[in-house]
Amino acid sequence: MAADETITEILRTAHESVNAAGIPEVLQSSALERAIDLVAMQHGLASVPTTPAAGPPSKQSSGTPPPAGATSEKSIARIAAQLDLSVETVEEVYHLDGDTGKLPSMNKAAVKEIALLIAGGRQAGGWDREWTTASEIRPVADTYGKFDGNFATALTEMEDELSFSGSGSGRKVKLKRKGKDDLVALVKRLAGEE
Repeated sequence: MAADETITEILRTAHESVNAAGIPEVLQSSALERAIDLVAMQHGLASVPTTPAAGPPSKQSSGTPPPAGATSEKSIARIAAQLDLSVETVEEVYHLDGDTGKLPSMNKAAVKEIALLIAGGRQAGGWDREWTTASEIRPVADTYGKFDGNFATALTEMEDELSFSGSGSGRKVKLKRKGKDDLVALVKRLAGEE
């Protein structure tokens, strides 16, 4: 098979897999990237994940190690490595398909959890270098039926978990240490590990 045909097949297979999985639109971009990596690996065009040089064994994730170079790539594996969780746990949460039953019924509380998941995931996974705009969080809250007039207030109340920059539509957030700790606990809870 010619190189162009192989690449086309990898892209087509990854796209079909993401569509068949019913992944929410807001998460499809990251899911497609991961699917392309996996399909390319099946075609022998990507390296098999290896364990990067790490600290003591007690600090390593208990799941599948991130791919080589994951510290500079955008990926679910990078989120797992940054949060010291298994890739399987992170995938369980970041590939939820409209399961609002795991979010609080009160919109404000749900928006806070969504903000942690989106800002934390985008920052840990490499999609955002340092700050995440509120405009990345808002559509996810809307997708899950949790967006209302208290959106900005909910974010403002997260001053222990988030740092803020800007205002209005240009407002940006960055996870603080407590935010990261809360995100780890939230991912574990949503994945059914607590």
